[in-house]
Amino acid sequence: MIHLAYSAIKKRLIEKVNPKYVDFYYGQYLEEDMDETAPILWQTPAHFIEFAPIRWKTLGGNIQSSAIEFNHHLVNESYYDDDKRVLDSALGHLTQESQVFQALMNWRCMLSYVPGYEGLTDTADDRVLLESIVRTASEPDHTLRRQLVAVQQFTCTIYDYSATKQWTSILATLQLDVQKVDSL
Repeated sequence: MIHLAYSAIKKRLIEKVNPKYVDFYYGQYLEEDMDETAPILWQTPAHFIEFAPIRWKTLGGNIQSSAIEFNHHLVNESYYDDDKRVLDSALGHLTQESQVFQALMNWRCMLSYVPGYEGLTDTADDRVLLESIVRTASEPDHTLRRQLVAVQQFTCTIYDYSATKQWTSILATLQLDVQKVDSL
């Protein structure tokens, strides 16, 4: 269900925050991996989603749930004047960080919100995927480097229905439209 959670969070960010790029976090922006003169390989603002390890508990009927934590990494190019002061054009980074918080805070995501699962809308098979996302920590950028990076940590409850008998029938009734996407 993590792939569904990622897809739902990505869709929410695209609708509410309008990022240029969204991806799983694999350490893409770490300074030690980047040449200071090389161009950034993705458009900014870039949003990266990182899930922490999950400890599942089994409920009745083979449904599993867990309190999960995920980090949202917001990356923007930074612009400085000759005195190494951040220019006003880069201060929108703080506004974007607030927009991410507003988009995700207390959000309850149903399966029908996930791209490809819209056919579950207003049916008895539509179930909660993510319950009550809450921000638990944030780390604004505090370094002088070529990217501004802000990390916000969120927690919520996730539900996994994939081992239930009903899930097989749900998947059979959906008209899943799978296609390769080269970019946002």
